[in-house]
Amino acid sequence: MKQKLKKLSMWSFVLALVQFVIAFAFFHFFTPGVGLTPVFHKEAGKPMVALLFGVFGVLFLFAGCMSALVRRIFFGGEK
Repeated sequence: MKQKLKKLSMWSFVLALVQFVIAFAFFHFFTPGVGLTPVFHKEAGKPMVALLFGVFGVLFLFAGCMSALVRRIFFGGEK
């Protein structure tokens, strides 16, 4: 069970990082009409989509923290 929780927390952290990269791309590299551009924009291209991916990433980050905390609390003394 300890290994499963470790795997769950690591995958949750990886998925959170992927979601944050996608949110960053939607915020800075997408435009409202054209789509994906290689040019960095300071103003938000698709702010609602970026917000949704950001919230989804925070949920994965929370799941990773909670599974790591549960692993530490319940299986901390085992080797």
